Amino acid sequence: MTSTFLSRSGKSPLHLDITFAPPDARLGLSWIQKTRYEESIRRVLFSHIGRCQSLRVESDEFIITTILDLFLDFNLSPSNNSVYTPLSRLHLAKTISASPVVSDPPDYGHQQPTFPPDLSVVAPHLTHLYVDGVQVAVFPRWSLERLYLTDLFVSYQNHFHIFMKTRVTTLVLHRVTIPGGIPYVRQILTYHPSSVTSLRLSELRCAGPENEHQDIYALFFTLTPYRTLHDLELCGLSEDAMYGLTRMLMSNSELVFSEMRLLTLRNVKLIDTMVVPLTNATPGLNGLVLDSVGGGSRLLEVWRRHPGIWPQMTEVSMGEGESVQVRNGR
Repeated sequence: MTSTFLSRSGKSPLHLDITFAPPDARLGLSWIQKTRYEESIRRVLFSHIGRCQSLRVESDEFIITTILDLFLDFNLSPSNNSVYTPLSRLHLAKTISASPVVSDPPDYGHQQPTFPPDLSVVAPHLTHLYVDGVQVAVFPRWSLERLYLTDLFVSYQNHFHIFMKTRVTTLVLHRVTIPGGIPYVRQILTYHPSSVTSLRLSELRCAGPENEHQDIYALFFTLTPYRTLHDLELCGLSEDAMYGLTRMLMSNSELVFSEMRLLTLRNVKLIDTMVVPLTNATPGLNGLVLDSVGGGSRLLEVWRRHPGIWPQMTEVSMGEGESVQVRNGR
């Protein structure tokens, strides 16, 4: 039936949404079962890949890999005359595991994932990428504009690639695990421009030993918020993460996000020592959102009492529809 639907769509652009859970995957697929799935998927999809513009796959790693391999084969096939798939939007979501869950040893950032294949070859024209629980080896590098990562490990290699080797402007990191250890990027304080202008960090997790979390977060924040940011949102960060951010700001007094206009804080706790470094690092803010922020009143008090802080501020929102009226810059 799926094959019939695809055939009858003629040459129209395709937007595929595939949710598929092999009924026997939890028990582990045999070689024969995997072969049958691969043959069925190839038979149904391969001839239509050349007109697929968006794809969402929610399944296990085997099915996701099998489908992505079809795009890889299409792009590398000599018969397509270097005409690559027009796929511009891709959403990968891992739902089940094909093998029993086994506790992995701690990973402190030295292992580079190998699944799935290089997405820049799978989808050269990709502009929007959503990844939920699928460990990616290499992210697209040429046309990618928006990247949303959820429930996965982000190595230092991937971190550097995203910020320095792609054209991503909007980046969301939600429940991602950041590594411990020492990054291979040595000159972490050297200024480099980045295409990322909108950044959301939500419910970050730490892979290193618990007694090193604050140091790891401080290093992560040193590498992550570039001076080119226009807006930053911090949501549901732990106290260790906020302490790490505070330490980064306090030890880098010369760091100024001169282009940042909007700062959003949700479900976090502001430490008193963070208020001054935060206001000094964001002098050009004209919008501030505080939603369930411990210590938020202290931040507003400092802003009201010191005319030199955020002179361009035009709106402060407090969450639940509440806002602070700003008149004559106050």
